[in-house]
Amino acid sequence: MNAAANILATPEFWAAALVAAGPTLYAVLGALVCGRAGILNLGAEGAYIAGAFVAFVTVLAGGGPGTGLAAAIATGMGLGVLHGALAARLPPLFGGLAMTLLAVSLAQYVYSALVGGGGAT
Repeated sequence: MNAAANILATPEFWAAALVAAGPTLYAVLGALVCGRAGILNLGAEGAYIAGAFVAFVTVLAGGGPGTGLAAAIATGMGLGVLHGALAARLPPLFGGLAMTLLAVSLAQYVYSALVGGGGAT
């Protein structure tokens, strides 16, 4: 237990934690804005996963980091429009969950097809 306390006391640990929490913070802030507007956005995690996966595939295909970032932003915007359309026709709970399940499943399937490995990723 003393070793864990020593790690938690180092400034390097907290600096790394803040760097790692940065991307998740943006997704959480977006979900908070949606919540304040009265929309339950359960599709935020799906958009987050889909954007990260599209950026990975874009860079893997030969694009640079800037191209990957642009592709991730475009994916997030497209899924935001999709979530808005689903929320107008369905209860937000169903549309957001469907979008998250679709993004996770599609990312896993395409990753397995590209890399060729089975099992957990």
